[in-house]
Amino acid sequence: MTTFLKLVVALSLLATIGVGSGLVKAPVGEAALKNNPANIPAQQPQAGQAPESQAAEKVAPAITPVIVLEGPQEVGAESAVKQGTIVRVTGSTPSGGTVSVAVKGSGQLLRQSSLRTFKGGRPMIGALIMEYDIQTTTPGPLEITVIKQTFDLTLKPVEERYMVMVK
Repeated sequence: MTTFLKLVVALSLLATIGVGSGLVKAPVGEAALKNNPANIPAQQPQAGQAPESQAAEKVAPAITPVIVLEGPQEVGAESAVKQGTIVRVTGSTPSGGTVSVAVKGSGQLLRQSSLRTFKGGRPMIGALIMEYDIQTTTPGPLEITVIKQTFDLTLKPVEERYMVMVK
């Protein structure tokens, strides 16, 4: 097939749109220009009407602050977190163990994730890593406890406590 014939076939395929089980030709020429929403001029507001806000069309996604706590600690009143902030804690244990979380006070568990680490394009094995996102709900104290139990059930679970003041 020559290049010219390939071009003609490609253009005819582009002009055809599949609808349901049949094929319908796309409008061409003036009909396509008239019906294209991009070519219809915007209407002017009438007297007494406020013009529509273009900012409403371009709404930026809300940014939720996330605070990552590493290691057991207290976040006191002097550095209290705002209501609605997400507090993220992470727990890890050797493979075969379990990691869980307990939330008390002014927060609720929003999301828990199991993390996998890759190095050199291959997954690393040998550890369970869990990440917990807790959303602060009301002003007051928030206590988060991460409980890590190794595969050896004769050992006592390790508990990491995080205390956060929500304002």
